[in-house]
Amino acid sequence: MSFFPGAARAAHTDAARGTHIDAARPAHTRTARATRPGIWRAAAVAAMVALTGCATPIPASPEQAVEQRANARWKALLAGDIERAYGFTAPSYRAVTSLERYSADLGGVAAWVGAQVVRVECATEKCTAVVKIEAKPIFTTPYKGTITTAVDETWLLEDGQWWLYQKL
Repeated sequence: MSFFPGAARAAHTDAARGTHIDAARPAHTRTARATRPGIWRAAAVAAMVALTGCATPIPASPEQAVEQRANARWKALLAGDIERAYGFTAPSYRAVTSLERYSADLGGVAAWVGAQVVRVECATEKCTAVVKIEAKPIFTTPYKGTITTAVDETWLLEDGQWWLYQKL
């Protein structure tokens, strides 16, 4: 069995008449689609390309764009992908701060176990994202539970993209 429709059909060209003969199909069932498959293939490819573009929705507002980027940054941090998280910082920050320095500055007294943007408020080219963070203390303490807190992150619009502002 073939995965390609019509692959099992025996087709050949009648050299004397210069016409296409499909031996598996009666003459009355042949359609324009069978005689011009290139047009239909091109239409199918165009439809797939158009649908692929729909798979990645474009944020409708600055708030949505910042929420997506802030959540993606925290997802990278939770996964331990410091280099990816570093890529969300403003280009001006990365120009003067190395990845190694950024990584060293992230160290603390707790291990992150969860993070979620709960609110984003934007002005013209500046947004503040409030992120709820859940962490467990690293040091030995009588407290063994999870600590929940919130941090405010500043995101700036630069060259059409939202970037996390980091103090130097």
